Amino acid sequence: MISAKSPLWAEVDDNGRLQLPPELINQYGLQPGARVRIDQDKNSFRLHRPVTHLHKIYIEPTNRCNLDCITCMRNNWDVTYGNMNDGTFTRVVAELQTLPSPPTVLFGGIGEPTFHRNLPDMISQTKDIGCRVEMITNGTLLTGE
Repeated sequence: MISAKSPLWAEVDDNGRLQLPPELINQYGLQPGARVRIDQDKNSFRLHRPVTHLHKIYIEPTNRCNLDCITCMRNNWDVTYGNMNDGTFTRVVAELQTLPSPPTVLFGGIGEPTFHRNLPDMISQTKDIGCRVEMITNGTLLTGE
């Protein structure tokens, strides 16, 4: 079920400038001078976050997979398979903390993320710094635990 959010209100000041609510400014990391794209139609317009504001990052914990699907693009690649090491992930988390607002972090890629033995800890560390977490998985390694 989708919950309805309370509407937010912006105001137009005496100089004709649109003043956004502070919670939106903080949520989207808007800074003075930011350029924001506007799409408009007949009765409305939509603001897009600045292209300089990172919204989502993709982390591929491993390019290995527990399946060998004949349709997988990995069958046509000549790459070395392996896992992201702990040091690299620690540096990624440290850099995420320097951003003005936490982005969404998606764990996925060509490999199966649940094939990485440290994935639960990686997800936990990412959530602990305020990031929203998503994951794309084939689901075959998931258990009730």
